[in-house]
Amino acid sequence: MNYENHSASSLSDELRSAWSELRGGRAPFDSPLLCLANLELLEQVRGDIFVGVARENGRPVAMMPYCKVRSIAKPYAGPLCDLQVVLTARGVKVDGKQLLRGLGLSAAHFNAHLMRPDSPFTRHCVTRGVTPYIDISAGFEVYRDQRRKAGSDELKESMRKARKIQRDLGPLRFEPRDTDTQVLRQVLRWKSDQLRSRGAFNAFMVPWIRQVLERSIVSQHKEWKGMMCSLRVGDELIAGAVGIRNRHVFHGWVTAFNPSPLYRRYSPGIMLLAQLLQHCDALGIRRIDMGGGDEAFKSSFQSGGFAIGEGGLDLYPLRGALRRGLIGVRDWMGPGSLRTMVHGWVNRCRHATKSSGRST
Repeated sequence: MNYENHSASSLSDELRSAWSELRGGRAPFDSPLLCLANLELLEQVRGDIFVGVARENGRPVAMMPYCKVRSIAKPYAGPLCDLQVVLTARGVKVDGKQLLRGLGLSAAHFNAHLMRPDSPFTRHCVTRGVTPYIDISAGFEVYRDQRRKAGSDELKESMRKARKIQRDLGPLRFEPRDTDTQVLRQVLRWKSDQLRSRGAFNAFMVPWIRQVLERSIVSQHKEWKGMMCSLRVGDELIAGAVGIRNRHVFHGWVTAFNPSPLYRRYSPGIMLLAQLLQHCDALGIRRIDMGGGDEAFKSSFQSGGFAIGEGGLDLYPLRGALRRGLIGVRDWMGPGSLRTMVHGWVNRCRHATKSSGRST
């Protein structure tokens, strides 16, 4: 095989066509995260986004988007989103070490690698899990009935609270395509305060992430765009959610709510999700990818999950063993404030390391 690197914006028509063919239009590779317009926006604000290509007999048979930090391939949207993937042609086996060497890399580190049998990195995952999604393709009423049969009453409870808040405080107003940057900044302030109170790493203080969010919500690209939803009681903003979408899939990046006790008891963040679900048919959305995180509400709403793994492949065995050991220690600690604090510290160190490094 032959290998080559390209910036996202410099892909030829041949490679763009190959990218589309390798994605195949099937879940989870139909995610808006894998739209080339998303990679191009990330490149505009970061400048270190690449697409590695493996060719066999001149034909592109594998493509890997990544962020290059020194000589290490990392998630191309991290820390905004840790998704990582290698798109491969059916029946083609790509050797992970050869791929790294061919692209001039010494390692690939991933936190949420989309696992599939033919991926060269699947067997290098140390821990495995799922990233949840909501299947709303059959319509809201069918989805609501599915949740009821699954024994989940979170959606029913949220709809009850929506009726109650209107009786108590005033009419609800849901805006599925809000483009007000002041709303975006308020949502990010709420989220930042929440993360700070937990001692967690606050990705939304990273300047380029704010630029991506601000640019995405006003994008006019026909295949990909940002989408910000807001929920108000009267004129008061009580919740907001920001993500990206393509024709039929919405991927959420951040949801935050007004922490005032006056609104908190109504669970405005979950109420916002319930409102979005009721509008999905009109918006043309068939699936909502909920992203990473272990928030309890996700298990109540999810229809299923896509398999992901955390780990890495390193051409330097000692460094690779150290990374695997750190992941193991973190998971051994289990859930809790200490783990959250340590995980936040590790993320801050990771970002500091990246900021001080130079992509080549």
